Amino acid sequence: MNKTLKYLLWLTIGLVLLVLLLGTEIGILQNAEQQERNNYEKIQQVVLDKEAESKDLIYQLLRDKSRIGRNWMDIIEVANREHFIVHLYNNDTLQLWTDNTINSVKYLPALKDGFVYL
Repeated sequence: MNKTLKYLLWLTIGLVLLVLLLGTEIGILQNAEQQERNNYEKIQQVVLDKEAESKDLIYQLLRDKSRIGRNWMDIIEVANREHFIVHLYNNDTLQLWTDNTINSVKYLPALKDGFVYL
């Protein structure tokens, strides 16, 4: 009888824990959809802010084309710090670039993504 009582006690404790864990999991899963929506909105806002900030920085650096020869290191420094790539063309001639990564999908479809040229 003592063994059976001990077994039933552990079985009851195990079932109560199982019910509590299932309740917690259901609560988490129901909240996951809302969290996903919130995270998506936050990520979208971060991307939009980064795009606006990047455009502002590039426009500030490139507002005077005659100075590009003198301040090209500033442009490269800002691009690296802000994690974006600048390829500046003038009449189909590459004037300035901040990274050797090619957008292979756009320019050279035969190359793999992330191809680096020297």
